[in-house]
Amino acid sequence: MEKSIIGRSSEIRLLNEYINSDHSEFIAVYGRIACWQDILG
Repeated sequence: MEKSIIGRSSEIRLLNEYINSDHSEFIAVYGRIACWQDILG
């Protein structure tokens, strides 16, 4: 089951720029722990 990111079009665009970059990038992703409860079980 694939999860999607809702309401974050500017962040998604920025992440895609980093992913497609020819340079190394460091990206820190943070958020609430409760967001992952349904995924981790």
